[in-house]
Parts: sequence; C-alpha cells; structure tokens
Amino acid sequence: MAEADMDVGETLSLLSSPIVEIVVGKPDSSDGLQPRTFFAHKDVLVLNSHFFAKALNKRDLDSESALAGWVEVEPEVVNLPEDKPEVFANYLVLIYHGKTPSFREPDTADLHEYHKEFLARLEKHQGLLCYLYVFAEKAQNVPAKRFLLAAMVDSTKLKNNNGDVYFAGPLEVATIYNGTQKSDPMRKFVTACAVSYGHDGWGKASEFHPEFVDDLVAGIWEHRSVPPEQIRKQTKMASHWLQELSRVQRAEEGELSDPSDIHNV
Repeated sequence: MAEADMDVGETLSLLSSPIVEIVVGKPDSSDGLQPRTFFAHKDVLVLNSHFFAKALNKRDLDSESALAGWVEVEPEVVNLPEDKPEVFANYLVLIYHGKTPSFREPDTADLHEYHKEFLARLEKHQGLLCYLYVFAEKAQNVPAKRFLLAAMVDSTKLKNNNGDVYFAGPLEVATIYNGTQKSDPMRKFVTACAVSYGHDGWGKASEFHPEFVDDLVAGIWEHRSVPPEQIRKQTKMASHWLQELSRVQRAEEGELSDPSDIHNV
C-alpha cells in the first residue's frame, strides 16, 4: 500500500515502474462472473506484499511453494483464478489510495424500506470487507490488513434507523476463519463482538464455523467468570432438584428413617 508520507520522488518511482497484467477469476466460477483483466504498477503491487514480490520475481514457484495453486505467473502477467474481480478491484483502490470500501446509506424516506435496505447494504459491506481482508492475508500485506480491520470495526458502529448495530454473521465469520490463521486479529475481533453482544437471536451454533464456536466458548468462559443472576438461579434450582431426587431414591431403597423428609419435586 502506497504510504501517505512518501515524498514525490518515491511516488514517481512507484508510478513509473513496469505495468503488470493481472487476470482475476475463471470462466466456470460458481458466481457466474467472467474473468477480468487489471493493470497495475509492479512496484505498487510489490510494496508491502511478500506474495506479489515472490510472484513477480518468479522465485520459489515450485510444487512445494506456499504460492502453488494460488497464483499462475507468466512474464509480466499474474493469473489469480481463485479470486473475485470485485475484491481485487477494491484491493487496488486500497493499495493505490489507502481507501477501503465506503458504506452508502439508503436514500428512501420510507422507514420500513430504509431499515430493510440498510441491513442488506451493511451485510454486503461487511462481507466485502471480510473478502478483502482475506485477500490481504493472501497477499501478505499487513498494512492493508490493519486498514481493513479498522474499517470492519467502524462498520459495527453504523446505526440503523432504530438504533440497531450489526456484527459479522455466519457467512462473514466463515470467510474470515477459512482464510486466516488461528491468532489473526480479525478472528479475535469477531469473537470479541460475539462474546460481548451475542444473544439467542443470532441463530444456532451449528450455523457458524466450528473454530469460531470454540473461540466463542473460550471467550465466554474467560470474560463471564461470574454467572449472570438468571444462570445462578437456574443452577440453584437444578441443584435443589438433584438433592430432592437423591432423597426420593434413598427413601425407595429404605435408607430414610422418616418418610416425611421426602418432598415433592
């Protein structure tokens, strides 16, 4: 990503480097989109990206390379068949201009339509941020990941017309967990949101990525060390019920001398 504090000479050097052709997508993709061809300056692609540096320098691209299967390289051409053109287009905007996708509020005056459209747009916005983050992970571009994590945090502060805010759902969580490492900051963020704000309206655990569920449970155990009042009440009731059940069983076995000690359960 081009740094904002670079001087004119450094910028000119980046923008005068050779042009690289990048073909993104494949004809038989499940989303029906056709491959798109992009052009970018080699030094802009390589800046902060170990992935593109290795690809464009054509080093270590053998069958055992970490890049194998992710990228196909021809002279001054990079093929990214497994990626989405929309995602790569936004990645170029990010590395050239330092800008992440912006969220546009609905322009309708109808409150019901506004609420519904706001939610649909925000889901798409957060989904795109997650796809972009995973691509930045693939590109090994840490500064880009920082920008996108900040954008994801900001997206959880956007309020609908009833004051609701929204967090990553099952699809966004799956995108992040399928494309990042175990200790990744974005994983920690979506888990922290669920630990702090999750409720029974979020759906079943089976709808979420299994590693996310593991992280969520661990987070709850860590941050909810003192059970809420309702849970304490339910635990006490369950304990009382088990004690009464034990007394009944003992009475049936003739272990209680006074049958009046038995209580209904």
